[in-house]
Amino acid sequence: MSTPGQVVLLIGSPRGGRSTSAQLGDVLVAGLKKHGWTATTHIARTAIANPPAWSELERATAAADLVIVATPLYVDSLPAPLIETFERLHALRHTAAPPKAQRLIAVVNSGFPEAHQNDTALAICRCFAHRAGFRWDGGLALGMGGALSGQAITERGRTHTVAVTLHRAADELAADGPLSAATIQALARPMMPVWLYRLIAEVSFRITAWRHGARHLGAQPYAREDD
Repeated sequence: MSTPGQVVLLIGSPRGGRSTSAQLGDVLVAGLKKHGWTATTHIARTAIANPPAWSELERATAAADLVIVATPLYVDSLPAPLIETFERLHALRHTAAPPKAQRLIAVVNSGFPEAHQNDTALAICRCFAHRAGFRWDGGLALGMGGALSGQAITERGRTHTVAVTLHRAADELAADGPLSAATIQALARPMMPVWLYRLIAEVSFRITAWRHGARHLGAQPYAREDD
């Protein structure tokens, strides 16, 4: 077991602490705290827009032993505030090298049923780690993120496997891990059958549309009569 260190949780979601990304990151951090680690949490959007918050992120990142990036997938990439955070940190670290060896992992979630949809975003995080001088300790991909929206991640019910896997990941990181292939594969497994997830998503979409006054979802008011 390695000596407890300092971890920075960097949340890429513009929703900040209310996001699924924050929930996933919080479970990892809680697991590390059980091993004696200390932690600070920073939101990319807030840091970019607020100079004092950016200074805090700079200082925390320079002192960290491990950085955890927790972010949603935006199309095939990362949210713009997180990309800008990466660019700033990259430039900074090439001006003043960090005083010690540091590690970085990423947790990317998306609303797609398939976890592999997050592969490109994870590759971007891996590229940043290598170019900014971090040791890349692996990436976790989670599909069906919509099933977690607003729901606490616990070892009960639908989130059981997610919680158990994140606890295992925290143990591996505390032991100077990288993340194991078994842990990465476990989080990538669907939380429910794909057909059921799509059905729930369709029903939820229609309910939301109805609440906002959209009654004719199949309407084509500008369709040509000869089409």
